[in-house]
Amino acid sequence: MDRGADIIFGAGGNTGNGALIGTVERGRWAIGVDADQYDTVPESKRGLLSSAMKLLSPATAQLIRTAKEGAFRPGLFTGEVALAPFHDLDAQVPAQVRSRLAEINRGLADGSIKTGVPAVKP
Repeated sequence: MDRGADIIFGAGGNTGNGALIGTVERGRWAIGVDADQYDTVPESKRGLLSSAMKLLSPATAQLIRTAKEGAFRPGLFTGEVALAPFHDLDAQVPAQVRSRLAEINRGLADGSIKTGVPAVKP
C-alpha cells in the first residue's frame, strides 16, 4: 500500500487474513482467497471486493463419484475456481470490469488463456 497498490490480494490462507483486515482498516480494497472471505473474515467486509475461491464441494463430490466407480487415483489434482460475489460493493464494480472478468473466466474455462499449469482430471 505504501508503494501505491490499489488492491491487496490477501493470499496466504489464514495468514492472509491479517492483510485483509489491515488493508480495509487503511481504507483500501482487498481480495480474499480460498473461500468467500466475506463470510469467514467479517472484519474485512467493508472493503472486500471479492475472493478467489476453491470450489471444494464440486471437487469433493467428483472425488467420491470416482472412488465409487472404482477409478480413484491417489495424488494431487486441480479443481475448479470462481470469484465470490461482490456483496456490499456490487454497485461500485463498473460494467467494464465485470465484462473483462467474464471474458477472463471464459478464456480460462475454454483453455484460450494459458496459465502454464496443465489441467489434470482425477
